[in-house]
Amino acid sequence: APESAAGLADGSPAAGVPLPYLSEGSFWPGSQTTVREHMAANVITLPSTITVKEAAMLMNEKRITGAPITESGKLIGVLSRSDILRLVAGGPGHAKGGDGGGDRVTRLLDIEAQPVSGVMSSSMITVSPDATILEAAQLMVPSGINRLVVEEAGEVIGIITSTDIVRIALCDELSEVSYD
Repeated sequence: APESAAGLADGSPAAGVPLPYLSEGSFWPGSQTTVREHMAANVITLPSTITVKEAAMLMNEKRITGAPITESGKLIGVLSRSDILRLVAGGPGHAKGGDGGGDRVTRLLDIEAQPVSGVMSSSMITVSPDATILEAAQLMVPSGINRLVVEEAGEVIGIITSTDIVRIALCDELSEVSYD
């Protein structure tokens, strides 16, 4: 079951992982605003049956680096550009092609035709829209992920990314703190 800043899927409180450089009660500007205030609400989701090539082309066209994968309207995973890169590069869990040119072409055609359901990450972490930006950051950092799917009542309603959080912390008006 996905973990969430609002709690685990069974409703128990999530074990927040405090960042080592933030002391108890220490906040940065914008850290206590909600995910709902900053998430991208027009989420592009991909069906689990779409091919890797179709997904890569759509992600490139829409200028996104990842997307939730759904099956019958239910979130089942997340596909990232890194997942596709690992597949193309023959990374862990993906066989490399042979040395012959024909083998590389065959391998690439096989990659293109694969459904995203075989490439996506199915162990995902979701976040509540009512979680704070700090809680979202605390979910991302130890997990090494750059995006959280925002779910409410079992439905995908948004995405919050590490880029959003850096912008909130350091680039938005909220971050313009006077150090006089």
